[in-house]
Amino acid sequence: MGDAHRTTDAGKNERWVRSLSPIPIDGWSVTEVYARAYDAHGRPVGSKSLPYSGVSEVNDALWPPADPKVFSHQKEIGLADSGKHFVFADNDWNFSIVLDAAKYPDTAFILDCLPKYDTGQVMGQMTKQIQASYGLPVATFYTSRPGTCTIKNGDFAITVEVLHGNWRL
Repeated sequence: MGDAHRTTDAGKNERWVRSLSPIPIDGWSVTEVYARAYDAHGRPVGSKSLPYSGVSEVNDALWPPADPKVFSHQKEIGLADSGKHFVFADNDWNFSIVLDAAKYPDTAFILDCLPKYDTGQVMGQMTKQIQASYGLPVATFYTSRPGTCTIKNGDFAITVEVLHGNWRL
């Protein structure tokens, strides 16, 4: 995961620190994580050695998962949904915006996103080839990272909040 650096004088109570940022966009691939926590006075308050399956615990500690009950489950969004706020999970949830193509061309969608952890794209729009291969409407979007996005097209606008977690109940 990287090198730690000593932040105190060498000796019995020396302290080594490894920064967790920048966190790689594609995540970490590790088999074991060992962590020790200190209080504000530098005294150890706990430690944990996690096997490969415990890496999920570290992930959940860094990015606490949302309660699955908060997620919207709407797969198709229309003109009547303009102005609404949706909450989707970051685990590749996809949804389509279906509007009158004459008034709202698929090339006029504006996606403005602010990542929560500044680690990559919050969501994206599927390519026309992928959409066609799955029989999806022209404007289909997918989630990938926590953050908030506004999607606009003419006078149509929605806000999508993407939270870390699993949308399945």
